[in-house]
Amino acid sequence: MKLLSKSRHGSNVQKKYDKARPPYQRILTSAAVPTSTKEKLRAIFERLDPVALFEQISSMQDELERERLRSVALAPVAVEATAAAGIAEELSNTLTWDRKPHRRHKGVAHRRWRTRKDPFESVAQEIQLAVKLQPSLQAKELFEQLCARHPGLFKGNERRTLQPAKPLTPDTLFDRR
Repeated sequence: MKLLSKSRHGSNVQKKYDKARPPYQRILTSAAVPTSTKEKLRAIFERLDPVALFEQISSMQDELERERLRSVALAPVAVEATAAAGIAEELSNTLTWDRKPHRRHKGVAHRRWRTRKDPFESVAQEIQLAVKLQPSLQAKELFEQLCARHPGLFKGNERRTLQPAKPLTPDTLFDRR
């Protein structure tokens, strides 16, 4: 949308926009563009067929994919060129390219280091002892006990650090990397 005017009233800015139109229509209504240019644009616009353009783009994409398959089939394998081209042609005929191929997210390797200091490092032995004595102890209860024993040492959002994906055990508690 084209900005027509902007006015300031104290701290408020009021903007007025023109009606939404494609650039082609804006050019036709513009006084800055010569009439001969507008006539040429009208002639081009009347010849455009969106369906035909879509089919032309699709066929070009198919051809590019066939070329890619041919180059992939010929490059790594040391076989006769005709056999590789035949395989590539056979592969390309079996594929349909109605849509663009979906990009898959490549998995990210897990870190093996801590990204920040462990807030429970100073009370690690106390936590291990509490879990050993009470195996059914939940992370929330343990965090509340620690906050009561050590006021002001922990923040409320640090409880999540005590909540691993697997149950708390003395062996798995501080084995997170």
